[in-house]
Amino acid sequence: MHSLASQLVFTIFIVLSFSVAPLHGAPTRALTKTELLANGKLAQKLNAAFQTLSVKDTCVSGEIACISGEAAECVGKKWETVSCGASLACYAIPSVTKANDAVCSFSLVVVLEFLI
Repeated sequence: MHSLASQLVFTIFIVLSFSVAPLHGAPTRALTKTELLANGKLAQKLNAAFQTLSVKDTCVSGEIACISGEAAECVGKKWETVSCGASLACYAIPSVTKANDAVCSFSLVVVLEFLI
């Protein structure tokens, strides 16, 4: 299972709730229903993999994950975690802007924005 987590975490990136802002520039195409569904399934796989991931597990430097509800980054083949705070937790949620992608979010507010 940990190898699955290692493969999947390459596809995520950390987005802090206060840094989410619209990007201006060239318009991007809307994702298809199939791509949105695939992103949702990817986020589900990531969250399932995160449930079994431990700070003691091996990793590849640069990987990002959620471990026990905290943000984690692999540095020197070891997981380093950062507390999200009492009212926040780390989750993978499906990206709505990029195919084959999931977003790791700390804020319930960001999660709710995707659900509304």
